[in-house]
Amino acid sequence: MATQVQPNVFTEVELDEAQAAYLAGLIDGEGTIGLWGIKPSARRRAVLVPHLEIGNTNRDLIDWLVRITQNGRIVLNREIEGCKRCYKWQLAPRQVALILPQVLPYLIAKRRQGEVVARFLELQAQGRQEGGRGVLDRDWPEVEALYREIRTLNRRGDHEPAPIDLTPGERRKRKHTCNVEGCEDRRYRSHTLCYRHWLQEREPILKTCEWCGNEMDAIMPHRRFCSPKCQWQSAYQRRKNE
Repeated sequence: MATQVQPNVFTEVELDEAQAAYLAGLIDGEGTIGLWGIKPSARRRAVLVPHLEIGNTNRDLIDWLVRITQNGRIVLNREIEGCKRCYKWQLAPRQVALILPQVLPYLIAKRRQGEVVARFLELQAQGRQEGGRGVLDRDWPEVEALYREIRTLNRRGDHEPAPIDLTPGERRKRKHTCNVEGCEDRRYRSHTLCYRHWLQEREPILKTCEWCGNEMDAIMPHRRFCSPKCQWQSAYQRRKNE
């Protein structure tokens, strides 16, 4: 389990040519570019998150990355006995969208991974421009193909990555109306009944008005006054005493 040792920072920054080329070299040698996939559930489809990180045992190098790019966070990998500490510089999705286009022209070993993630970010931006929350349904087949390609590019060893089904399950319909047969009124807050039937099922609580002292039947346990008049007189007296 990784431990965060420096919180995330975000700044709109533009790297110069030397910085972008050096950063691309570090990504080629020590970095990872990919898409993290969150499996779909019955209520949502899969979520894909662009990811970029560089790992190294030299903390000064990782600190330099944060200082130059003015972006990212630093995490410490789980320590293993007999091994050096490994630090990682990680970028959030909006930081990947900022930094990746600047280093993409200089990438060599991981150029294709960078192109795949850049295309995914482009489809995501197009969907938001058209009023969606991200990738539109019409672009989802292309996104699935991009995800499978980058998993193959980033695989370890000769084994094929396990297939992941990105299609969502059947969405369960949530009921928003009263549970009483024949009643189509909307449910009251988090209850299963509408306000009218909820009131009918509640037993009144015998309480005493805090202003006039008369007994009253209260539906709500926090009720303090028997009438709006008593409530207004109590508030007026309190302001007067202040």
